[in-house]
Amino acid sequence: MHRVKEIISEQYDIVPAKFQVIENVRFVYGCRCGEKPVTTVLAPFILPKTQVTASFLATIAVQKFEDALPLYRQAKIFKNRFGVPFSDTTLSNWMIKASEKLKPFKQRLKERLLENEYIQADETTLQVVNAHKSKATKKSYIWLGVGMDKYKVVYMHYANNRSAVVASELFKGFNGYLQTDGYAGYNATVQTNDMTHLACWAHARRKFADIVKSGVSDLESKRYAQEAIILIQKLYKIEREIKDDPPEQKLLIRKEKSQAIINTIREWINTKFYKAQELAGAIAKAFVYLNNQFAKLEVYLTDGRLNIDNNGAEKPYKTYGTR
Repeated sequence: MHRVKEIISEQYDIVPAKFQVIENVRFVYGCRCGEKPVTTVLAPFILPKTQVTASFLATIAVQKFEDALPLYRQAKIFKNRFGVPFSDTTLSNWMIKASEKLKPFKQRLKERLLENEYIQADETTLQVVNAHKSKATKKSYIWLGVGMDKYKVVYMHYANNRSAVVASELFKGFNGYLQTDGYAGYNATVQTNDMTHLACWAHARRKFADIVKSGVSDLESKRYAQEAIILIQKLYKIEREIKDDPPEQKLLIRKEKSQAIINTIREWINTKFYKAQELAGAIAKAFVYLNNQFAKLEVYLTDGRLNIDNNGAEKPYKTYGTR
């Protein structure tokens, strides 16, 4: 018989991980004339005087920081599954030493971040054991800067506080557009470095959306919140329509369409503000936030490169595939 055709079907398979021991063989050469023996040079290790390769280090780091697999569980897996008796203390020491190797890379990332003309920033809480001398429940923070134009870098900085001093040090020397939420800790560094400060419409909208979603029985507060959401949604509708347009085209359309909506929102705030304060509670706070941030919320209209919100920093892994 002869073959008529080939039929291919596919199955997923996996090659299980395995440990191997690499032997670094060196030779010692001596001269019969009595000269001191010479040993061949040892190839450099990623961490001198340790038993770990760069590949093994990378595996530990990915499993811990990307897959959220604690070091003690990794050590248990290595021991029970592969018979390799490394303790979680050893793995921790390797991670600490490896982080020192990354300092030049981190510094270069920061330099590239500050070379941008447009940065989005945010800070998020992080629980770190023994980070504070006081209560163990006190919060630490990851400060985040995302380059939005020249260099698409995501730079993260750890601090055990949310002080404005951290923001000033992090963005020292930058004088472009800085987009953040309403946290006042960024104000000093913006003024010192002569930056242009943008606010985030997503944060402004969220305060009204929370009222609609909540079980608040005050119908007037909910009505005001719904009115705000409808107005802001009109801005987002325009942004969806122009998301693939070049900056110059975005600028023109925003001036033609978005500016009129923002003018309407400004008039709506002026009309409802004092009544909202009488209602008090969440709706009063939402109005105060929107009113106080309004000048910064308008800035995105002035440059087609700018975004309506801060979501590039809120979800950088969606923006650039990075965590």
